[in-house]
Amino acid sequence: MGSNTRYWAWLWEDEMKTVIERVMRTYGLMVSLTEAQDQEARERLEAFLSDKTGSDHELAVQGLQFLRSYRSVKRRTIYRINRAAEHRAATRPVTEVAE
Repeated sequence: MGSNTRYWAWLWEDEMKTVIERVMRTYGLMVSLTEAQDQEARERLEAFLSDKTGSDHELAVQGLQFLRSYRSVKRRTIYRINRAAEHRAATRPVTEVAE
């Protein structure tokens, strides 16, 4: 690997760190995360942005949209699970226990 290639790889990595920090700071203002949730979100964001190209601003917007959509999908899934459990409990036949 030539020194020019290493330089560009280093520069890209440095820019990505800046974008990820920017997104995580903004996302942290929008939602309250535990340290574990923050680390999980950061790892998902890094994986998502790894093959993206664009300006810092464009990458930050894409990253923020990704994190917000993931949380929204997760929230909807939890809501559906809770609603299904409530429905099952409401439609379950009541059996009396003889004493």
